[in-house]
Amino acid sequence: MKLLIIGAGNFGSFYSQFFKGNGFQVSITDIDSKKAKELAEKNGLEFLEPKKLKKIEHDAVILAVPEKAAISLAGKIAKELKKGALLADFCSIKSRICPELEKIKRKDIEIASMHPMHGPRVKSIAGFPIIFIKIRNCGENFEKIKNAFQNANGRIVESDALEHDKTLAIVQGLTHFTQILSAKTIYDLGVDVERSLAFASPVYELYLDTIARVVTQNPRMYAEIQLANPYNEKVRQKLLKAAKELLQTCKRNDLEGLEKEIFKTSFLFEDKEFFLTCSDKAIEAIKYTEALLKSLEGKSVLFENTENKSKHYGKLKHYSSDKIVFLKGEHEVVLNPKKFRLTTREEQIAWKNQNLKKSHRDFSFIVPKALNPQTLCGLFAKKTKLNVQCIDEFDNNSGSNEKSITIRAEFFENKDHKEIEKSILEIIHGLGFKTR
Repeated sequence: MKLLIIGAGNFGSFYSQFFKGNGFQVSITDIDSKKAKELAEKNGLEFLEPKKLKKIEHDAVILAVPEKAAISLAGKIAKELKKGALLADFCSIKSRICPELEKIKRKDIEIASMHPMHGPRVKSIAGFPIIFIKIRNCGENFEKIKNAFQNANGRIVESDALEHDKTLAIVQGLTHFTQILSAKTIYDLGVDVERSLAFASPVYELYLDTIARVVTQNPRMYAEIQLANPYNEKVRQKLLKAAKELLQTCKRNDLEGLEKEIFKTSFLFEDKEFFLTCSDKAIEAIKYTEALLKSLEGKSVLFENTENKSKHYGKLKHYSSDKIVFLKGEHEVVLNPKKFRLTTREEQIAWKNQNLKKSHRDFSFIVPKALNPQTLCGLFAKKTKLNVQCIDEFDNNSGSNEKSITIRAEFFENKDHKEIEKSILEIIHGLGFKTR
């Protein structure tokens, strides 16, 4: 399926790679031609000059641009689509873009509106809601797009523009506003956030994380979301009214009244155990990361700077909540754990393959003739976490029930060769085999 994404920003970049990885033939374009061209070259996409958006032969076109640009482009792009093609958008507010899509006069194209409920930092869409609004003639191409999200374990939610914006006024409008409000309060109070973390409960840590996710990523985007949804104002007014009422209750030192208000709201959460378990998992995840890093002391690790994406590789010497100490060669390096993340196993393997030289060690030994060498290599690989393969197998005595095999263990140059040799020989001798 040929797909054109208009917009080479964060979302356009993320979804151009997503759809390419799901078998789509993806093209990218943007008013900033240089940006789109660089993205295309980097990710193996087709670049389309924005001036050449005439007689578009793609099966689907997605507008991954700001709302104002999407509204301006929708009608113009629709005129250039081939018969049966799908036109869709990724706008986060639907009360303005959907009416514009409905105005499109062509009856021979599919039209829909979509809203993936996540930011550009995610690695996978698994578990995230993807909201679909059918506008007109949603058929084969619409289903192919939807299936791509489903196959990636996205949660498909079908809605309409009114329900979408009213619900998003709570899901986004209320949550973002309270986080911005909390950040402003902490700022106005002159709180030393770094120092406050020394006293932090797990709930406070989680809350600071969610605040930071809003105020530090893209202030302009969050400001636009707050002001764009027409239903956000009503939610903000309700929030301020509730805050004033609770403030008066606190001023009266009315313990029973405050308790009653808290208890009353608890009935929002009918399955309270579900919500408590979810928060338990989030808290455990924070503590699990700390425990994992402590367990890796003495082992080689790869950290990434979350700001400039630089990589730091070495042997972890010490981890605590306020500093990471590791050996980079012979030199001791200290990092701030708040600015670095431990990379995944897959990321470490990819980095090592690009940056470290490989060595190998061969082992020859006698085994029963009926033994499958590949099964044995699988055992060695599982036990040692190395790439192990059989490179030789022969039988010099046809009357014997034994044969000789040679396996090769590959490892990166930073590994302790003697330790690797010792561990493999222990496995060989433990199985009762004789080395040759």
